[in-house]
Amino acid sequence: MTDRDVLGWVALGAPGLHAALMGAIGYPMATRSREAMARFHRSGFIWWLITLLLLVGAALTVEPSSLGADAPGDKVPRLGMAALAIVFGVVACLVIEVLGAAAGRLRSSPAANRGAERYDNALPAWAVLPGAELGLLLVTAVAEEAIYRGIALHWLLSHTDLDTVGAVGITAVAFGVAHWYYGLHQMVLKALLGVVLGFVAVVGTWWLAAIVHSLLNATLLFLTRRFGPVTRQGMPV
Repeated sequence: MTDRDVLGWVALGAPGLHAALMGAIGYPMATRSREAMARFHRSGFIWWLITLLLLVGAALTVEPSSLGADAPGDKVPRLGMAALAIVFGVVACLVIEVLGAAAGRLRSSPAANRGAERYDNALPAWAVLPGAELGLLLVTAVAEEAIYRGIALHWLLSHTDLDTVGAVGITAVAFGVAHWYYGLHQMVLKALLGVVLGFVAVVGTWWLAAIVHSLLNATLLFLTRRFGPVTRQGMPV
């Protein structure tokens, strides 16, 4: 197994690395005091971002082409195609989120609310500062796309025998699993979003998917803050 293969597998299994970092580094530090333990319980979001950035750094060292301007394909789309991909991606993702929220309400399911509560509890205390939560969501969106639609999708398309549909499907499922903390409802929604983002990346590039992801997060955050918990699907994706 080559270094790029190891990187590809670790990217798909990023939640495992996330848990390992929290357990090996975060928890021992948290046992020093009650205050530190309280911060640890709200540090999941930050440790996830650290995990993503570590993988980005590893990719730039081991397989920089996975984060190239033309990855995961072999060319950068023209401006018109790029704009179309962004519009389609944002609209499709918003439709999935709205339908997911509606389905949860029709089933009188508390799953969406539990996911929102877990999201709030995972945010660091400083996220309440003006613009802090939005900035955190935007950085996370770009980093997640670098991992799933950059590193992982590039590896599956370039170094395995999978076709496009199979590669997009695997990265979408892995993306959904990465949101296990928010419950099954969110895992399914995020997997569906992963399909859309995957095809945006294939038609365009991973950074087009990152733009879509960032716009989606910003829109969901605005809707949540504007209209309240009834529309609460605005957790990081």
